[in-house]
Amino acid sequence: MSASEVMQKLAPRLFVIEYIDPPRRATSSASGRGAAGDGKSRAERFGDEISLVLSVASQHDEVLINLTSPGGSVSEYGLASSHILRLKQAGIKTTVAVDTVAASGGYMMAVCADRICAAPFAFIGSIGVVAELPNVNKLLTRIDVDWLQFTAGRFKRTITPFGETTVEARAKFQQDIELIHDAFKQHIGANRPLDVELVATGEAWLAVQAKSYGLVDELCTSHDVIMRMAAAGFDVVEITRKPPPRSLFSVFDRLVSMSTSAEGALGAMLARVPGFGAEGAAARALGAVPDALRDRSPSTFAQLDGTVRLSEDSPAARATVRAS
Repeated sequence: MSASEVMQKLAPRLFVIEYIDPPRRATSSASGRGAAGDGKSRAERFGDEISLVLSVASQHDEVLINLTSPGGSVSEYGLASSHILRLKQAGIKTTVAVDTVAASGGYMMAVCADRICAAPFAFIGSIGVVAELPNVNKLLTRIDVDWLQFTAGRFKRTITPFGETTVEARAKFQQDIELIHDAFKQHIGANRPLDVELVATGEAWLAVQAKSYGLVDELCTSHDVIMRMAAAGFDVVEITRKPPPRSLFSVFDRLVSMSTSAEGALGAMLARVPGFGAEGAAARALGAVPDALRDRSPSTFAQLDGTVRLSEDSPAARATVRAS
């Protein structure tokens, strides 16, 4: 065993990736495309994050994906699921932690992990497919408006918002949905040992109920997993993205940030003045926020600039690993 392999075994790392869809900030589309200013969907950015982990991780490391998603586009979540399977193929143990919801496409992703943990009141499941749209064809006919559509191919279009729906078109559309549902069920069965027909009803359950169906392995939060792994000797490495370049629209944000910094500095000054010390109400009001920000738990951060930075107290701190 080489020196580097010994180091990897003695100082394993837990890579933490947060997958929230839709993201907390407003995006340019329902799929989250462009949220990071790079024009990519969340699933595509997730692939970049997985690639970074694969470029630096060893089989002694593990990955935690903090997943929050009610579902969405079939193709987007199929892609995200495939990225998790890349970790499994590389032999890197992966855990998905669900604090609030992993339903439909979210659960499609979750089953690709080696282990699923969920907070007791998180929503889990919804193994089904849905498609809906309004049809205003009767309204257009009433006001004497023709909707002209030209296609090549018998089923190039079936159900549309403006065209007349036929029995054949409805049957074809339903058939397509059923085929997607069948593929969804096969995906679940291939990645998790459970009674697929029992749970593939489109229902979502609280995690306390979902556990009895085999949909989750353990009832706990993502924080519980991180603390447990840290106590076991893992260095916690959080994968984050470099923020996009600031624009003119961010000037207000800078002003707010400057105001907060000034308030923190004033609080620190008042804390040294008699009567405004740690026991004083003014110091507590003005100094509490900066103190809280400084008291962060020791975790390691990595940005998608191709570099992983290890914490100073890490046994592997002398090694800086760069992604090729």
